[in-house]
Amino acid sequence: WYSRLNGLLTRWLLKMWQIHLDTGGDPCTPQGQSPDLKQRLLEMENCSTAFVVFSNEDGRDRAVEAVKDTGIEIRGTRCKLKSSTVEPEEIMWQNFYVTAAQRKFKLVKAFMLVLGACILWTVLMYLPYAAYMMSFTYQPRDRPGPLGEYLFIGLVVGSQLGLFVACSVGANMALYRYEGERQSKYIQFYNGALLLNLAMDIVLQTVLSYKEMTGKKAHTANGQLLDELTSYQDIMESFPMQRTLGNYLLKYCWPSTFLYPFLSQPILVQWLAYHIGKLLVRANTSLQGVMAAKAMELGAMRQERYADILFNTALVALVPFVAPAYMHLVLIFFLMSHVYIYLYDHWKVLRCVVRFQFTSPEVHKLAMQLFALPVSFLAGALVFKANQLRRLPSSENSPLSSSHLLPLVVGVMLAHGLMHYLLVEMICRVFWTATVRKDSNASYAATVSHFRATYFSTNPVHCLRSKYVLGHDPPEAVYACGLWRIPRAWKEPRETGTDTPRSAGGLPKAP
Repeated sequence: WYSRLNGLLTRWLLKMWQIHLDTGGDPCTPQGQSPDLKQRLLEMENCSTAFVVFSNEDGRDRAVEAVKDTGIEIRGTRCKLKSSTVEPEEIMWQNFYVTAAQRKFKLVKAFMLVLGACILWTVLMYLPYAAYMMSFTYQPRDRPGPLGEYLFIGLVVGSQLGLFVACSVGANMALYRYEGERQSKYIQFYNGALLLNLAMDIVLQTVLSYKEMTGKKAHTANGQLLDELTSYQDIMESFPMQRTLGNYLLKYCWPSTFLYPFLSQPILVQWLAYHIGKLLVRANTSLQGVMAAKAMELGAMRQERYADILFNTALVALVPFVAPAYMHLVLIFFLMSHVYIYLYDHWKVLRCVVRFQFTSPEVHKLAMQLFALPVSFLAGALVFKANQLRRLPSSENSPLSSSHLLPLVVGVMLAHGLMHYLLVEMICRVFWTATVRKDSNASYAATVSHFRATYFSTNPVHCLRSKYVLGHDPPEAVYACGLWRIPRAWKEPRETGTDTPRSAGGLPKAP
């Protein structure tokens, strides 16, 4: 059973890293090549998108402008031509076969996966923890010891690591064409899952806090026992409950969220992944060349850090709802955590990643839009606390009841979030301008000698067609980040005797 489990885990890891053991180290040199490989390449169907490479940017811009209204006809089909804003390394060629309708179905499956992970974690982990904590009467000699706090910290850290994996798998399940789209969906999944998980935690902790306070015979500010209150609003606004929930949020922030998950990242993300790759290469003689390089390749820095920063900020914005007196401590811990995150990411980019690049502002724009969540929480907390001030003897107005207060808080949060979203959209449209590069003298032939990742070398199918169908000598070498390979020489269209630019991947020959 050990060998079977080890083989299963190994195959799963290799599949996640897109490593194939049957290629002899080169994706374009398959072992056991079937005699009809060339025919299979010729029979492959095209997707609805093609990348056309021009000699220079001016030629591309003139071509786009020339067919802006009419389009271009290819084999009886009218196609549109537009400038690409995606660099070759961000293209996931293997996902181009997925249509928009298919991707919607896959997104539903990914959403159900993330939602199921939240529910499963709650049923398997939080409910047993709640049952354990509820078993105490919270009398002076019947209270949970330090074990209860350690269990809570472990559950919070474990839930965030588990949801990180579930959301990453969910974003990959959608099979997006570009890396920026995948990262945007991950940020949405991760923040949504964490906020849902936090909401369930707060409900659970509210019940535990109420039982703890009633077990301690806690009193309200006017001397009334907490268990004598009958209104949910009175219970939630009482000082013992506010203090207990505020202390819970403080522990949730520090060290459970602001510290431990980020301390574990250098070990789990950098050291452990590299160590596993090294063991795999040493144990499998078939891992050679490009495949061995991919197994031991350092990770790439992505913009997914936005998800962590957004959730941390949302936690800080929730503290005024219960105990504003904890704000100074939470802000100090927040500052300490993000100083560490900044220094860690700085070291990571310089020492532990193969690349950090992004060509599209979509992920950054999404992050600015999602910051509507923490500012909305602050607006709702302002209304909630302002209503509590009406309970003071010096106040001339009576507080709102829960039937009026809850809709008002939710309405203010929605209005403030909508205003934030609209302001971000307005600012982006007014101040973001496209880069005019028509005067650039750079040519593709000169650029490809410095940047090895091209629309040709990053496409494995084109590399196969270059060798077995097109007969290039030398064939197009598949790109692997970190390996310095001599690219296939670029020839200008006039040198090849054709006036049409080369297309990444090309079209199969007509039957």
